[in-house]
Amino acid sequence: MIYVIFYFVLLFLVVFLYVLRNKFSLSHYFVFNRSGGIFEVSMSIVALVFGASSVFGLAGWGYKFGWNALWWIIPGVLGLLVLSAFFSKAIYEVKGITISDVVEKVFGVEVKVLVSVILFIAWLSVLAGQIIAGGNIASYLFGGNKIVGYVVFTVLFAGYTVLYGQVGTMRTGFLQVLLMVIAIFVLLFAILGKVRLEEVRELGSITFSFDDKFTFDFWFSLFIAVFLSYLFGPDIYSRIFSSNSERTVRFSLVISSILILIIATLIVLLGIVSKYYLGNIANPDKVILEISLSSLPEWIKPLMIVFLVSIPLSGADIILVTVTALLVKDILFNIVKNEKVKERLLSLLFVRTFSIVSIAISLIVALYGEDIISTLMVAYKIFSNTITPFILASLIFINIKEKISF
Repeated sequence: MIYVIFYFVLLFLVVFLYVLRNKFSLSHYFVFNRSGGIFEVSMSIVALVFGASSVFGLAGWGYKFGWNALWWIIPGVLGLLVLSAFFSKAIYEVKGITISDVVEKVFGVEVKVLVSVILFIAWLSVLAGQIIAGGNIASYLFGGNKIVGYVVFTVLFAGYTVLYGQVGTMRTGFLQVLLMVIAIFVLLFAILGKVRLEEVRELGSITFSFDDKFTFDFWFSLFIAVFLSYLFGPDIYSRIFSSNSERTVRFSLVISSILILIIATLIVLLGIVSKYYLGNIANPDKVILEISLSSLPEWIKPLMIVFLVSIPLSGADIILVTVTALLVKDILFNIVKNEKVKERLLSLLFVRTFSIVSIAISLIVALYGEDIISTLMVAYKIFSNTITPFILASLIFINIKEKISF
């Protein structure tokens, strides 16, 4: 537990030192004062993607589906590349705070509020997915007590995020990604020497196929949901709005796409090999935790817990800022009519208060959620079935308008 606390203090200090050197405002809280460079934005996107769904869930899918698990990531990578090639300029020039600001440009405030309500509900489930992953790790420190583990993890990531918002996500992204990659390599080396590699059939080549467990219908629904969630993902757009230029946006999306695919392949490989090392386990989402507990020497296990905690932290903080902005700026601010109340809503005190409310709701969802990817699929299906047509129409209209104006 002491190592986790030390890591949390380190993250807090990284953020706090930045705040001391810069005047902190609501713009810093929501969009990093639009000052993110290529390195910061790229690392932030990678950190976002490799939260719970793309590490613990992806390793679990590697265990269950083999290389087919990469289809949880490949559509997303394609979505980021399409975003970079065709829509990055239009999105950046909106100069918004959330993706709902893109919709408002074309459909007006009323539709913006409707879109924001749906997004808020869906992304509470996404945040719950991160809490499930982090809570599963933290519960190990408390004798497997699920409730205590979930609450402790939630308090850890909420501490610096509630106070400093987007500054916390942008300044800590690289550290979180670095620890995650180190953890993956440590676990790979730990189990590769303990299995007969010639028996691991999947090592021969990376192949994709359909079977009774991974059907075409399942693949198709997965591809569409994940592709659209990256192409029109609210958290991805918050990275774009936090960038310092359109060039930064384009390069960051491409760089992060390459890194995401490489890291995802390593994670799926870890899941595949773990099947031959662990045998049958009840919950594949806990593959990484099981390997950490069974294959590593005792002296390194406490450090590995820190590495594992950093994985869901890297997505949870970003998602929390997104749901807070949706609730305060896009929903409440446009519903409330009293000007004095509106002014208070956009104060840091009220923003932080509603951030805590969002965390509490997601924690409740997490405690009743089935598993990581199932929880996220609920959110992605809500999003792709209801919101994406509005966003796509908005981006096409904005692109056409810019070309006509030019």
